[in-house]
Amino acid sequence: MIYSSLAIQDFTQKNQQDSVVIAYVHQTDIFWETEGDHQAIKIANTAIIESQKLPQKNLARVAANNKKGQLLVHMAKTEEAKLSFQEAESSIPPNDSINGTVASLYNNISWMFLNLNLFKEALDYAVRSLEIQLELYGPDARQLMGVYQSLGLIANGAGWFEEAEKYSLKLYNIATANLPPSHPTMGLVHNQLVIIYESMSRYTKALFHLKAMIEVTQKAYEESGNPHFLAIAYNNTGFLYHSLGENSLAEAYFEKALRLHQVNYGDQELGIVQPLAHLAEAKRSLEKFEEADSLFTKAYLLQTKFDNENIKGLADLESQIGELHEDRQNFSKAEKWYVQALNRYQKIGVTGTTMVDETKTSLGKTYAKQGRTDEALKLHEEVLDSYRKKYQKGSLYIAGKWNRISETYRIAEDWEKALAYSDSTFLELLQLPTLPNSNWTEDLPISTSIAEFLSNRITILERGFNPVPQKEILETIVDLVRNYEGYLERSIPALRSQSSVVELAKKQKKLYQAGMNSAWLLAEQYGKIEYLETAFEFAEMGKGLLLRLASNNLMVDEYAIDENDQHAKDRNWRGKIGGLNALYLNTGGTNDTLLNELTQAIESYREFQDSLLQLSDPQWKERFNLKPFSISEIRKQLLHKDKTLIEYAVTEDYIYTFLISSADFKVFRQDRKPVSGQVAVLQNLANLDVSEFLSASFPLYQKLIEPLEPFIKGNQLIIIPDGELFGINLEILNTDNQPNEFSSLNYLIRKFEISYLLSASSAIQQRRTHYRTTKSGLFFAPGFTPGMKETYQARLLTKPEEDPIHTQLIRQPFSLKAAKEAVRMFDGEIFLEEQAQENRFVNEASVYRILHLGTHAEVNNQSPLQSRLFLAKPSLQDSVQDDGILHAFEIYNMRLEAELAVLSACNTGSGKFQEGEGIISLAHSFLYAGSASVVMSMWAIDEKASAEILTSFYSNLSKGMAKNTSLREAKLQFLDGAPDELAHPYFWGGLGLIGDPAPISGQSDNRILLLLGLFVFGVLIFFLRFRFFKKTKYS
Repeated sequence: MIYSSLAIQDFTQKNQQDSVVIAYVHQTDIFWETEGDHQAIKIANTAIIESQKLPQKNLARVAANNKKGQLLVHMAKTEEAKLSFQEAESSIPPNDSINGTVASLYNNISWMFLNLNLFKEALDYAVRSLEIQLELYGPDARQLMGVYQSLGLIANGAGWFEEAEKYSLKLYNIATANLPPSHPTMGLVHNQLVIIYESMSRYTKALFHLKAMIEVTQKAYEESGNPHFLAIAYNNTGFLYHSLGENSLAEAYFEKALRLHQVNYGDQELGIVQPLAHLAEAKRSLEKFEEADSLFTKAYLLQTKFDNENIKGLADLESQIGELHEDRQNFSKAEKWYVQALNRYQKIGVTGTTMVDETKTSLGKTYAKQGRTDEALKLHEEVLDSYRKKYQKGSLYIAGKWNRISETYRIAEDWEKALAYSDSTFLELLQLPTLPNSNWTEDLPISTSIAEFLSNRITILERGFNPVPQKEILETIVDLVRNYEGYLERSIPALRSQSSVVELAKKQKKLYQAGMNSAWLLAEQYGKIEYLETAFEFAEMGKGLLLRLASNNLMVDEYAIDENDQHAKDRNWRGKIGGLNALYLNTGGTNDTLLNELTQAIESYREFQDSLLQLSDPQWKERFNLKPFSISEIRKQLLHKDKTLIEYAVTEDYIYTFLISSADFKVFRQDRKPVSGQVAVLQNLANLDVSEFLSASFPLYQKLIEPLEPFIKGNQLIIIPDGELFGINLEILNTDNQPNEFSSLNYLIRKFEISYLLSASSAIQQRRTHYRTTKSGLFFAPGFTPGMKETYQARLLTKPEEDPIHTQLIRQPFSLKAAKEAVRMFDGEIFLEEQAQENRFVNEASVYRILHLGTHAEVNNQSPLQSRLFLAKPSLQDSVQDDGILHAFEIYNMRLEAELAVLSACNTGSGKFQEGEGIISLAHSFLYAGSASVVMSMWAIDEKASAEILTSFYSNLSKGMAKNTSLREAKLQFLDGAPDELAHPYFWGGLGLIGDPAPISGQSDNRILLLLGLFVFGVLIFFLRFRFFKKTKYS
């Protein structure tokens, strides 16, 4: 800055006006980098004023107007930029057009046209710039990097992807020939290839260059301390994962980018507006609406405060804010933001950009949902036309726009057109003139969007032929859903994270619900009874996707012969990724190195998986086999003559009930709405009196259990819930409507033993796992005594940054007592109070058959992986890897072989319900990690009552009783002895068993032993008496 000012003074004194102007141009660049757009434009204006002292045809005048035009393009002031560029062009000396200044001008004009999506004009100027530079510098000079960058992005924007790749590879070749691999500019070169390959859906190559970009920019950051380029790298990584549907990874990278931008710009500056918006968009996709709203609000306030004249920047934000309101079903507010954004784009002449097109698409969706069909179609057709010009045939982007038009007609109930445009969606992807009669889903590209496209098509077929679709239509729907099962198995290896699996499960649940409805109608209306088993198959496919994959992993792990075996390598990869993920999340998501290692491990694991898939190893393919087990196999594996399985499947309008026993398979259907209302009443259980309780519990019994009773064999029920039914324990339902005291009510538990599963198929798969644990029980109960909390309070004085939550936990004397009683019944280890530490549990848990955690829990419905169990805090010197909190994400990463985990804490079985998976809870994390069964709490349980029930439960379990029998007997014993206020179902009904109900191995049922002993004793007496009789007779 000082030197440029001195240069200007010197040139002014020497009356070297050309040099004065050029010095001001250079000073503009300095101000642009250090002070921002507005200060830079002031210096650019000074340069132009000074240039007007020169002749009209002068290169310094070209340079001054070129620089101002470049700045105005950056500020999205396109019309003003055009005027500056026109002035610059008119100043080119006729005999001096082959020079770097003119080449720079043409390149900047090409960028302006690129921003306006005028690709032919942009290409024309970029080519003119290239021709000048080739003549000046030769074909491989470093100076050509800028123009090849422009050409690559222009071709990419126009959808000329082969040309885009060619220009970008030329940029890459020049850069590698002229720059060291670690040069910061190499990061930008890799970034361009990331953009190109992402547009071409060649994600492997995009990720390769993304990894290289991060490595370069990370090193540059370490050397210079300037985080600018690394922030860009993280931001682009977030974009790529966002486009792949890996929104949790995108969120992590956008958070990193924001933190680095805050280092550069602070927390209240214009430079963090876009990073705030990107992170908000990721959180919106993850349905973290409150967080997204807060981030968007801050971004918009900063944009209006510091750069209210940046019309394009305001429009981009307004479009994104509109999407947030749309997701929240506030369509009038969404419409307002979309219209405002489009008006701003129009004002500055921005048309045809991806952001404009996506804003039109979003506004079209909003219009469609408000019944404004014609307006919606007009917008969708405009965008389709734009995308067909921009992208190659067969692109998912184009198919998505066909699907939007189909959805609009579907909402308007124009079924014929809706189906025709659905045809166009798949014909675009398949590049065929007509859909074949064979299974065409197997030829579709791998994308989570496919489930949405198929859902739309099936909904059209399902609802477009009411009241009852023709048999052929129903069979078509069933075939589509069946065919999707194979497509799903091909798709799973492409998913990188647990959250993306859950997201896919949510999207495809509608497919399975529609398939189930169609199969039911084929049986009910057309007498095709065999389709009832198909309906059950679809019900199973719509549940427990994560758990099924985890069970498959456990099964495949057993194929490992040694550490060099492919199955062992796969297990080690999963362990490494899980470990890095847990470490990263334990840092609060602040460790850049861990995030980079995690991402690289995920991508390397994908490459490893792809290599194994090429081998066609049948054992390996079992990892992705999601076909449900048959009814006969379920009977064989899960049911005996005294057991009945009842599986519920909840759709938008109905609740299906599937009953399977050793003798019967029955299917029932009822309206959902009445059941939902009564379940909602019981979810306020603690505040209900007897009459209020009976008003919901008895009707629910009549709807959910009573119609099944003629077909129930024995007294043991295995229940698979769905939807809102996860929110209640069926044991508390009342089998009559006789008003009485709570202690005398006829609860369902008095009639049946009840246990739960997430799905029958995952339960069977897990039962095939061979447990090798040798130790009996591991019991943890921190108790949180007054002495412990005093210690924690004292620690906060020296480490105020620590979470103070441990100082606020209520003491748990009854949990301590229950753990002490339990360990007396089993040959195990117990850790109480200060000894009940997280690291000890994590390191020891894998070798025990029974795991017991009597403590406090906290459920995070917004981010289920952050749900946590509280254990004792370690001493200060041991607290680096142990914060006294066991998170769900840490449990998911464990490898357990427990036959039973007892989670005696509030809400360990409750959490966020995820369509297609079930309740994502702490109990779910133990099942995923390998525990065969879990005793969980379905609500905030009473510590004293639960401790008493669990003590009896362990006593029964130690005698060899089955887990479900042990828990039922313990509850009935509690009920029989409880005063009426404690007989309220809130106190005893909160604990439930999910998973395998079998007895703990090594424990014998003493009742059977007693009967066997009496039998043997009777035989012995008879034998002795018989011998005595014979001796007496013969003597």
